[in-house]
Amino acid sequence: MLSFNKLNGIETKVEKLLQSQITIKEISEDTGISESILKKLSSGEQSISNAKYGTIQQLYNYYIEHSDNITLFNNNNSDYRHVKLPKKIRDLISDIDKAIEDINQNKQTVILEVQDVYTNSKNGNVYLKRKELEINDIIALGLDETTEPRGAREPYKLIIRTPFKNQISHINNFKIVFDKQKLIDNLKQIKHEGGKIWINKKESTRSIDVSPKQTSIEKFKSFDYIDGFERFFMTIEVE
Repeated sequence: MLSFNKLNGIETKVEKLLQSQITIKEISEDTGISESILKKLSSGEQSISNAKYGTIQQLYNYYIEHSDNITLFNNNNSDYRHVKLPKKIRDLISDIDKAIEDINQNKQTVILEVQDVYTNSKNGNVYLKRKELEINDIIALGLDETTEPRGAREPYKLIIRTPFKNQISHINNFKIVFDKQKLIDNLKQIKHEGGKIWINKKESTRSIDVSPKQTSIEKFKSFDYIDGFERFFMTIEVE
């Protein structure tokens, strides 16, 4: 069956979807496929040919539904993948990725909270808008496990907010999904299209800030400035 898929270009189209401007979070919400599986397929950690047939079929169907936008995106911005990001930004992304891996392996701890987000209507009444899983904590970049107590090169303010729909009565475990490759691709495209990207250091912690000038990425078109751009590519999964 996989050979049949390849002959018909199904895997190629699934790969195009995973490398498109549609985020892993959006694909996961629309298809029900977990973000961790999508991240592995997107990064190449797991090959598409080794994925379950049902997963490939779902992603292929999703590609067909969104193919017009995906094709337009890839045709207009095919050169952006050759853009080289500044070393300081590449290093920070790698440090954040490693720190999140440490958290998922229980080498670092963070506090996970369930938050109710309220808003007010035009008549002044306050109502519940959504529920979110939130992490707002300081973690360590460059953690040195050979020392006791363990040393770290610098702190990092980890802020993640993930809306959820289903009722959560208890949480056995949770995992942070960081779509590192999609972050890199978006930064490259914004830079390619004339936008600005830089490291912002404040209160002893760093973040990636962006001015997405005239970007064709629909999600960021309305922004003049984004503080902590990497947060768009972090979500929380719970068990």
